[in-house]
Amino acid sequence: MIEKYKNSSLNHPNSKMIMQLLNQDGEAAKYVGGCVRDALLKLETLDIDIATKHEPQEIIKILSTKEIKVIAPGLKHGTITAIIDDLTFEITTLRRDKSTDGRYAEVEYTNDWLIDAKRRDFTINAIYMSQDGEIFDPFNGVEHLKKQVINFIGDTNERINEDHLRILRFFRFSSNYGNTISKKTLNIVKKHKDKITTLSPERIQKEFFKILSSNNSFKTIVEMQKIGLLDMIYSGEVATDSLERMINIDEENFFDLDTFLRFFILMPKTHNLSSNLDLFRFSNKDNKRIDTLLKNKNQVKSYLSVKEVRKFLYLFGSNNFIDLIRISWAEDKKTSNSMHWRALLAMASSWEIPALPIKARDVMMSGIPEGPIVGEILDELEKWWIDSDFIDDKYSLIERMRSIVRAKI
Repeated sequence: MIEKYKNSSLNHPNSKMIMQLLNQDGEAAKYVGGCVRDALLKLETLDIDIATKHEPQEIIKILSTKEIKVIAPGLKHGTITAIIDDLTFEITTLRRDKSTDGRYAEVEYTNDWLIDAKRRDFTINAIYMSQDGEIFDPFNGVEHLKKQVINFIGDTNERINEDHLRILRFFRFSSNYGNTISKKTLNIVKKHKDKITTLSPERIQKEFFKILSSNNSFKTIVEMQKIGLLDMIYSGEVATDSLERMINIDEENFFDLDTFLRFFILMPKTHNLSSNLDLFRFSNKDNKRIDTLLKNKNQVKSYLSVKEVRKFLYLFGSNNFIDLIRISWAEDKKTSNSMHWRALLAMASSWEIPALPIKARDVMMSGIPEGPIVGEILDELEKWWIDSDFIDDKYSLIERMRSIVRAKI
C-alpha cells in the first residue's frame, strides 16, 4: 500500500484525489519518474509526475469536475499541469516518439505502459507506481537505484541521439543518485559530447546549473572535465581546484549554496571571460552581477584594512562585496589566510552602510543653481568623504562642500 510512504507527497490527500479522479473508470494513471524515485528514497518532493492513458482534453475535462486549476504550457507534448495548494502535478499522456532530432521530439499517444517507459532516459526514471503503491519497473530501476548506478534505457547511443540534453542529465543524475560512473557508459557519452552545442542556451544553462548544485558536484565536474565535456561549455582550462575550495569553504562556514558563484569560479582566467558566457542566457540582474565580479574581483585581498573594507562595502554593496570575498577566498591557495577571510566576512556583515549626509538641496542652499554642477560637487564631496573613512561630522562635510563650491565658481 502507498501508505508505507507516509512522508511522501504521493500520500497527500490532494495526490490521492487526483489519482482517484483519473482512475475512476479503471487503472488509467500511475505516478512515474522523480516522485516515485524520491518516495523510494524517502525524500520529499512537491512536483509530482503522473502518466496516464487519458488524452490531454480528457484530462482537463476530468479535473474540471473538481474545479482544479489547470495550465497547459506542454499541451502539444501531451502534458497538462494541475496545481493544488503547494503541490504541482505534471500529467502526461502515454507517448511514443514518432521522430527525434536531438533537440525536439514529435510524439503520438499510446495506451501501452511499456512503450511509454522505453522512451524515457534512465532506468531509475522509468519506475511507475499505482495509487495503491504497486510498482511497475520494466528495466530494473529499483535495483539500480539501490546500487546507485545510472543506466540508460536500452541502447545508450540511441537515447542520446533522441535528446542531446541527456548527456548533461546523465552527469546530474550520477551526481545525485550514483556512486560510480561506468567507464563503458562514460566512453559512449564522450563520443557524443559535441552534440550539446546543438541545444539552446537556456536548456544547457538550466541543466549545468543543476549539476553545480548537485550532491557531488565537484566529483562530477572532474569526470566531465576528463572527457572534454567542459570544453563544450567553457573556453579554456577550468579552475576545478578553486571550485573544490569553494565547496569546502561553503560547507565549513555554513554558507548558502550559490550556484552562480560556482559557475563563475570555474571560468578560465587566461581567456576572454566574456566568451565563456556565449552558451548561456543570463538575466539583466545576473549580467550586472557578472560585470561587478569581473571588474573588481582582483581588488579584494585577505589583508584589507577596516577602512578599505568599508570603502568596498560602500562602493559595491554588501551582497556584491561578500560575493567578491567568497570568490577571492576560493582562489586563495594559502589555507592559513582563512582566518583573515572570515574576519572580512564578519566586518562585511556587521557594518551598516551609511548614506552621504549632504544632499543636493544643501549644495543649492550655498548658492549653486540647479543643474549638472550640483552632481559634480556631490561626486567630489563623496570621494573625499569615502577617503575620510565616512566621517560622521556634518560640519566638516559642509566646510568641505563650501571649499569645493568656492573652487568652482
